[in-house]
Amino acid sequence: MPLQELAVISIHPDPERPLELDLKHILSALGERLEDWVWCIRDLDCLGQGQDAEAFSRAVEDAGSPGLWINSEDFLRRSRGIYQTIEGSFLAFPGSLDRRSLDGDELCLGLFPTSKAEFAIVAVDGCYFDIYSKDPAATHELLERFATARPEPADHYF
Repeated sequence: MPLQELAVISIHPDPERPLELDLKHILSALGERLEDWVWCIRDLDCLGQGQDAEAFSRAVEDAGSPGLWINSEDFLRRSRGIYQTIEGSFLAFPGSLDRRSLDGDELCLGLFPTSKAEFAIVAVDGCYFDIYSKDPAATHELLERFATARPEPADHYF
Protein backbone atom coordinates (compact mmCIF):
# COMPACT_ATOMS: atom_id res chain seq x y z
CA MET A 1 0.00 0.00 0.00
CA PRO A 2 1.47 3.39 -0.90
CA LEU A 3 2.34 5.62 2.03
CA GLN A 4 -0.01 8.39 0.84
CA GLU A 5 -2.97 6.09 1.65
CA LEU A 6 -1.71 5.74 5.19
CA ALA A 7 -2.30 8.34 7.89
CA VAL A 8 -0.22 8.70 11.01
CA ILE A 9 -1.39 10.93 13.82
CA SER A 10 -0.08 11.61 17.30
CA ILE A 11 -2.45 12.33 20.14
CA HIS A 12 -1.00 13.96 23.24
CA PRO A 13 -2.89 14.56 26.47
CA ASP A 14 -3.79 18.01 27.65
CA PRO A 15 -0.96 18.92 30.07
CA GLU A 16 -3.57 20.21 32.53
CA ARG A 17 -5.38 16.84 32.55
CA PRO A 18 -2.89 14.14 31.54
CA LEU A 19 -5.02 11.19 32.68
CA GLU A 20 -7.97 12.20 30.50
CA LEU A 21 -6.44 10.53 27.46
CA ASP A 22 -6.02 6.80 27.31
CA LEU A 23 -7.07 3.77 25.29
CA LYS A 24 -10.70 3.92 26.39
CA HIS A 25 -11.00 7.46 25.05
CA ILE A 26 -9.47 6.60 21.69
CA LEU A 27 -11.57 3.45 21.32
CA SER A 28 -14.75 5.30 22.27
CA ALA A 29 -14.04 7.93 19.62
CA LEU A 30 -14.03 5.23 16.94
CA GLY A 31 -17.67 4.40 17.61
CA GLU A 32 -19.34 1.97 15.21
CA ARG A 33 -16.09 1.45 13.35
CA LEU A 34 -15.01 -0.86 16.18
CA GLU A 35 -17.60 -3.45 15.17
CA ASP A 36 -15.57 -4.31 12.07
CA TRP A 37 -12.31 -5.13 13.85
CA VAL A 38 -10.57 -7.79 15.89
CA TRP A 39 -7.46 -6.76 17.82
CA CYS A 40 -4.03 -8.21 18.37
CA ILE A 41 -2.54 -6.79 21.55
CA ARG A 42 1.16 -7.04 22.36
CA ASP A 43 3.64 -5.64 24.87
CA LEU A 44 1.07 -4.12 27.24
CA ASP A 45 2.21 -2.26 30.33
CA CYS A 46 -0.50 -0.27 32.09
CA LEU A 47 -1.82 1.03 35.38
CA GLY A 48 -5.39 0.70 36.46
CA GLN A 49 -7.98 0.23 39.13
CA GLY A 50 -8.38 -3.06 40.95
CA GLN A 51 -7.27 -6.31 39.40
CA ASP A 52 -8.60 -5.63 35.88
CA ALA A 53 -5.59 -3.83 34.42
CA GLU A 54 -3.17 -6.30 36.00
CA ALA A 55 -5.14 -9.27 34.68
CA PHE A 56 -5.25 -7.70 31.20
CA SER A 57 -1.47 -7.15 31.20
CA ARG A 58 -0.89 -10.70 32.42
CA ALA A 59 -3.14 -12.13 29.68
CA VAL A 60 -1.17 -10.22 27.02
CA GLU A 61 2.14 -11.39 28.51
CA ASP A 62 0.92 -15.00 28.66
CA ALA A 63 -0.10 -14.85 24.99
CA GLY A 64 3.52 -14.22 23.99
CA SER A 65 4.65 -13.10 20.55
CA PRO A 66 1.39 -14.06 18.75
CA GLY A 67 -0.36 -11.49 20.94
CA LEU A 68 -3.70 -11.60 22.68
CA TRP A 69 -6.53 -11.63 20.14
CA ILE A 70 -9.82 -10.12 21.29
CA ASN A 71 -12.85 -8.52 19.71
CA SER A 72 -13.51 -4.80 20.02
CA GLU A 73 -16.23 -5.16 22.63
CA ASP A 74 -13.89 -7.10 24.93
CA PHE A 75 -11.05 -4.64 24.25
CA LEU A 76 -13.22 -1.64 25.11
CA ARG A 77 -14.49 -3.35 28.26
CA ARG A 78 -10.95 -4.23 29.42
CA SER A 79 -9.62 -0.75 28.61
CA ARG A 80 -12.14 0.90 30.94
CA GLY A 81 -10.15 -0.30 33.98
CA ILE A 82 -6.93 1.33 32.74
CA TYR A 83 -6.09 4.88 33.71
CA GLN A 84 -2.61 4.99 32.12
CA THR A 85 -1.23 2.88 29.30
CA ILE A 86 2.54 3.03 29.50
CA GLU A 87 3.44 0.81 26.54
CA GLY A 88 1.58 -1.36 24.11
CA SER A 89 0.75 -2.06 20.50
CA PHE A 90 -2.83 -2.62 19.45
CA LEU A 91 -3.42 -3.72 15.87
CA ALA A 92 -6.92 -3.86 14.38
CA PHE A 93 -7.60 -6.40 11.65
CA PRO A 94 -10.82 -7.01 9.73
CA GLY A 95 -13.12 -9.14 11.87
CA SER A 96 -13.57 -11.61 9.01
CA LEU A 97 -9.83 -12.26 8.74
CA ASP A 98 -8.66 -15.86 9.05
CA ARG A 99 -5.71 -15.50 11.45
CA ARG A 100 -4.14 -18.61 9.96
CA SER A 101 -3.48 -16.51 6.84
CA LEU A 102 -1.16 -14.21 8.79
CA ASP A 103 2.55 -14.61 9.14
CA GLY A 104 4.64 -13.05 11.93
CA ASP A 105 5.43 -10.02 9.79
CA GLU A 106 1.76 -8.99 9.81
CA LEU A 107 2.14 -8.19 13.53
CA CYS A 108 5.23 -6.03 13.08
CA LEU A 109 4.38 -2.33 13.38
CA GLY A 110 7.24 -1.44 11.05
CA LEU A 111 5.48 -3.33 8.26
CA PHE A 112 2.05 -1.85 8.94
CA PRO A 113 1.77 -0.17 5.51
CA THR A 114 1.77 -3.55 3.73
CA SER A 115 0.07 -5.66 6.40
CA LYS A 116 -3.57 -6.70 6.56
CA ALA A 117 -4.01 -4.53 9.66
CA GLU A 118 -6.28 -1.54 9.08
CA PHE A 119 -5.59 0.47 12.19
CA ALA A 120 -3.06 0.55 15.04
CA ILE A 121 -2.69 2.32 18.34
CA VAL A 122 0.78 2.58 19.85
CA ALA A 123 1.23 3.76 23.43
CA VAL A 124 4.53 5.61 23.78
CA ASP A 125 6.27 5.85 27.17
CA GLY A 126 3.02 6.56 29.02
CA CYS A 127 3.04 10.01 27.44
CA TYR A 128 1.09 9.91 24.17
CA PHE A 129 -0.35 7.69 21.44
CA ASP A 130 0.60 7.26 17.81
CA ILE A 131 -2.16 6.09 15.50
CA TYR A 132 -1.56 4.37 12.16
CA SER A 133 -4.65 4.27 10.01
CA LYS A 134 -5.71 3.00 6.61
CA ASP A 135 -9.28 4.04 7.41
CA PRO A 136 -9.93 7.69 6.41
CA ALA A 137 -13.17 7.87 8.41
CA ALA A 138 -11.45 6.70 11.60
CA THR A 139 -8.58 9.14 11.03
CA HIS A 140 -11.01 12.02 10.48
CA GLU A 141 -12.98 11.11 13.61
CA LEU A 142 -9.87 11.16 15.79
CA LEU A 143 -8.64 14.46 14.35
CA GLU A 144 -12.06 15.99 15.01
CA ARG A 145 -12.45 14.53 18.50
CA PHE A 146 -9.03 15.30 20.00
CA ALA A 147 -7.80 18.89 19.91
CA THR A 148 -4.23 17.70 20.52
CA ALA A 149 -4.24 15.25 17.59
CA ARG A 150 -1.83 16.19 14.86
CA PRO A 151 -0.99 14.55 11.53
CA GLU A 152 2.55 13.25 11.16
CA PRO A 153 4.48 12.46 7.97
CA ALA A 154 4.09 8.70 7.42
CA ASP A 155 7.50 8.46 5.79
CA HIS A 156 9.08 9.40 9.16
CA TYR A 157 7.60 6.20 10.61
CA PHE A 158 7.97 3.70 7.76
